[in-house]
Amino acid sequence: MINNKLPLYKYFNENTSLNNQNSSIFNTSIAAAFDDEKYRLHTINTVKHSTRKKESYPIDIEYDDNELEKAILNRKSTRNFSNKLVKNKDFCKILGLSFGFNKRDGFTVPSAGGIYEIKLIVIINRVEGIKSGIYLYDINSSSLLPLISNFNTWDYQKITYSLTLAENCAFSVHAITNPIFMTYKYGDRGYRFLNLECGHIFQNLSLIANHLNVGSVCSGGFAEKSFIEYLNHESCLDFHDYMVLYEEFFGKES
Repeated sequence: MINNKLPLYKYFNENTSLNNQNSSIFNTSIAAAFDDEKYRLHTINTVKHSTRKKESYPIDIEYDDNELEKAILNRKSTRNFSNKLVKNKDFCKILGLSFGFNKRDGFTVPSAGGIYEIKLIVIINRVEGIKSGIYLYDINSSSLLPLISNFNTWDYQKITYSLTLAENCAFSVHAITNPIFMTYKYGDRGYRFLNLECGHIFQNLSLIANHLNVGSVCSGGFAEKSFIEYLNHESCLDFHDYMVLYEEFFGKES
């Protein structure tokens, strides 16, 4: 709590949310980093191979060439999508295996306290057999519940500032949450647990999509306030107490 009044997650969300007033500052900061030589060298060093120190213990992998290893080793971000449809069976696998029931009647991702407060909003543009529109993924019934039917790609400007990623995607997935129950049990730390849970889901989404030859790219450029306002205004459900945590765009690579 901040001064025993405002929950920490609300304070953080209000002070880090992107909007039309601060998005230019965000973009300027990104551009400045790319122009900074020290930053450039740092990013190069984080991904390059280095020589092992004599006192270190080697981590030598014996690859079995199975499908899981292939998906992990071939993981990449795809930023340019074609106009091809994503097959319905591939879409269902990406969503259902990433965040759905497993064979033990549990879910395919962990959740602090088993609370599962992450909701997925799915925007369909080009998926075989599914009308374009905005849906709520109902994990308990393994189905998509229609929220907004009159959606076109121009409406992404109310949802994200990553418009170059969104404009040609076949579908996108947006994680939202109402933190009240997670923070009721775990206090302010519950907000961290929600972000961790979100990471589990989106790692699954990325790996399964890659395995099925569907390109994907994660983004932190979501427009929190305007997206929630858009959902509240255009759908029949109440999203007033929700906030946005993450987004990912999918499509066949161009």
